[in-house]
Amino acid sequence: MSEVPIQALQEAISTRFKEGDITAEDLPPEMEGTEFVNRDIRLPKKCPVSRCRAPVRDSEIDRSAEQIHTLCEGRRKGTHEASEDLSKWTYYPLDWQNVLQVVSEALDRTLRSVTQDSLPRFVEGRTDDGIRIVILGGVRDVERVTMEVFAESLKNDTKTLLLVLDETIEPYLEVQSLFATGSLVYTAPFSMLEDSAEYISKPVETMSSIQELEERILEDHLDSETHHVVKKVNSNPRYILTELNHMRLLRKNKELPRSSGTRLEEVGHAALSTIASTYPDAGGESDRGKNLPDILFKLPQISDPDGKYDPVLGIVDAKSGDDANFGSEPIDGKHDDYLSRARRQTDATQIAHVFIVNEIDGQQELDFYDRIKKEYEKSDNDECMVVFYADALSLLLDALLTVTTRNEIQLVGGDFGQVLYPLFVSEPFNETDVSSVTRDVAQNQPVYDQEYASRDRLLVITTDVVKQRIWRYVEASGEMESDLEAYFEDQSILSGGY
Repeated sequence: MSEVPIQALQEAISTRFKEGDITAEDLPPEMEGTEFVNRDIRLPKKCPVSRCRAPVRDSEIDRSAEQIHTLCEGRRKGTHEASEDLSKWTYYPLDWQNVLQVVSEALDRTLRSVTQDSLPRFVEGRTDDGIRIVILGGVRDVERVTMEVFAESLKNDTKTLLLVLDETIEPYLEVQSLFATGSLVYTAPFSMLEDSAEYISKPVETMSSIQELEERILEDHLDSETHHVVKKVNSNPRYILTELNHMRLLRKNKELPRSSGTRLEEVGHAALSTIASTYPDAGGESDRGKNLPDILFKLPQISDPDGKYDPVLGIVDAKSGDDANFGSEPIDGKHDDYLSRARRQTDATQIAHVFIVNEIDGQQELDFYDRIKKEYEKSDNDECMVVFYADALSLLLDALLTVTTRNEIQLVGGDFGQVLYPLFVSEPFNETDVSSVTRDVAQNQPVYDQEYASRDRLLVITTDVVKQRIWRYVEASGEMESDLEAYFEDQSILSGGY
């Protein structure tokens, strides 16, 4: 392939995007006669003589003289013969296949296909390993078109290299920040292909490696059909929050089949995978016909001088209905089996019997707790019932995924698990002030509050509980913060001259 300076190639691309055509006057001289452009002579259809504009009857190309001779049909002033330079009627369409080939070779990849459907906004190609190469430029509404590129990448989980004709990429990164594309999209100036190609090729290689690892784990450990949420979460973890926050509305709006309970199960699995260790593709719809919980998770042991933070085994039943109907929830042959299996086949001493709900019908969780309490008392384990609202789980995840909040939590104890732990174990929960926070009920609130307080192994986790737990935790003075703060102290006041 011809050696053409990247700057000349960029200049031609910019002209194509902005003007629609590249004329002989606009074509960089280094590109003439190369495989990056085709020569297209477009014969005039109207008489080139000033003020005539009559249709051309006949035209002839004189290549030796590099001219076009025309004869028009004539108007009142008669016919005209005219001769003009051939260059005036010569255009140079870009050969996008060869243009994108230059990019793919810089990435050490093979170009598989080229799509020009989106011209003049952008053009794109695909490499044989699925990298989407997009060259964008020349559009007035750059922000809107950039959003379209990012949205397409997220929607289809496609690794994308976005090459822009500007020398600065900050405005594009501002737009990219709205989409949380993470490692899925890499944006770079086209000009860097000239002598800084490694600044493009290495990040693209990393991007490819990340997705390859994710896909391998997904194929080996997860059924993408029953865990379709996982793919969206991989590229955008905050998508879990979107799902959790809209779950009730989707059900109310009849956008989820009444008979299907998999959506909250899938989202719950993705959410709990973010804060704990979950076992993939077992239970729930993955083991239909078997008496197994929807999700199984484990919170690891937390280092603590008092040894209060033993590992917690979580058994989860996701209640996907608009209101969780605990009144008709069976215990015999279902939940008692969940618990006995946990005691028999694991070494867990702390078992959280968790229900993820959108809302609760009446005050039925109290009666259900009274019915199942005897099951908890059969064991020496610390077993409890945890009703976790979906929006409370969303708030908890938001704190985990928000850099500022997570850092404040880590400065206190250095471990996010210390915030989580009391939300799944009754004894430490009852030792915190959040144990007095109750959910709003339609009637008889004081009676409900009293009844709830009397059930020491029942934990109802609402957004208010999570919010207060996090706030109280970050208000505390932290050992980690003190250790780091000491580094910045004035050396003159430190003992021993250190």
